[in-house]
Amino acid sequence: MNREEEITEAYLKSLGFKDVVFEPDGNITPDFSIDGRIAVEVRRLNQHFFTKDEVRGLEETKIPLFKLLESSLSEFDSQYKGCSYWVFIRFHRPVEKGNANKKAIVKALTDFLSRPFPLPCDVKVTENIYFHIYPSQAVEGKVFRFAGGTDRESGGWVLAEFKKNFDHCIEEKTEKIKDHYDKYDLRWLVLVDKIVHGFDESEKEQMKSMVSMNPSWDKVIILDSLSGNNVLEIQQDGCRRQGVHSMDQIVRVGTINVNLSPDAFHMSATHYYKCKQDFQCPNKFSPVPYFLLCRSIELELKSVHLKHKRQQQVKEEFSHDLIKSYEALDPVDQLLSANERDVLEKANDIYKGKGFEYFVPIDALTAYSYYPGLEDLDSIAKKLLDAAARRGQREGC
Repeated sequence: MNREEEITEAYLKSLGFKDVVFEPDGNITPDFSIDGRIAVEVRRLNQHFFTKDEVRGLEETKIPLFKLLESSLSEFDSQYKGCSYWVFIRFHRPVEKGNANKKAIVKALTDFLSRPFPLPCDVKVTENIYFHIYPSQAVEGKVFRFAGGTDRESGGWVLAEFKKNFDHCIEEKTEKIKDHYDKYDLRWLVLVDKIVHGFDESEKEQMKSMVSMNPSWDKVIILDSLSGNNVLEIQQDGCRRQGVHSMDQIVRVGTINVNLSPDAFHMSATHYYKCKQDFQCPNKFSPVPYFLLCRSIELELKSVHLKHKRQQQVKEEFSHDLIKSYEALDPVDQLLSANERDVLEKANDIYKGKGFEYFVPIDALTAYSYYPGLEDLDSIAKKLLDAAARRGQREGC
């Protein structure tokens, strides 16, 4: 029994069910049966990397890559000469397989040791892998120490991202049960969430409006992978109860096409920018101004897209990805210089993963060296807002 199945078993028993049987029909569907009448399938709800040819869980790349890096770092232990360094990895997909990454990692670290670099420094390993290296307290016999890493595909939480992975898991499990469907009275699917670890009330309502139930399932339950708690439950309207004890929330799916005014988004963007100008930091440093500027930029970019696209389309297509949103603008609206775009990309890597909203230990350890210049980011926000104001004046003439 894996971790997700253990969480599910504990949850089902907490509901008062006594006859909860693991793999009642052997190593085939279902994963559990309840009272011999309810079939329960279990699946980890994780983010996936989607391409035209394959769908892969993000862990399938991240975990092997991290293990490869740790083993590569240990190969330098014999070269210890009194100095140790932290190595933090940043990567995005696709990541090549095989020995190519191993060779590139060793070469990058060897080059680092052979030439003096001012620390902290960024080291390019491959087109999709970078190291951030900074000094560590000397550890006898350790040249390099693994500091962790960030995956550009695994951040950037939005409901659209959750829905995309939710739909994939539903489709995958539906295919699995199709030849065994009629054996049980009811079919439940339990997804153990490793993406967001819960919703607030407004997010629950939004999520309910975005998903539709596959008729193969009577109920879908989402459990938090950390606490095991029920964070969301969706049930077929009018499904067969037959005395089943449950905590049902019925979702009736309807579609309302509402396009919020681009002017409203622009106005909100100016409000966030004004909040940044008025912000007075009570401490030496705060990520709040960065967040306010990035949110202002996000809303301003989306206000441009909303002139041609529906709100839901803009939301699903761009999420909180500032670079993706900027690069989708018409060339005439892409006003940033190459240096400004680099600043925006640096901010985007942090912003879309909510790095400006929560305390991230690695940022503090590196003295926030990943952060872009605040004034540079302010200048970008102002440039975009001013351009929008000029467009509005022209359109109003």
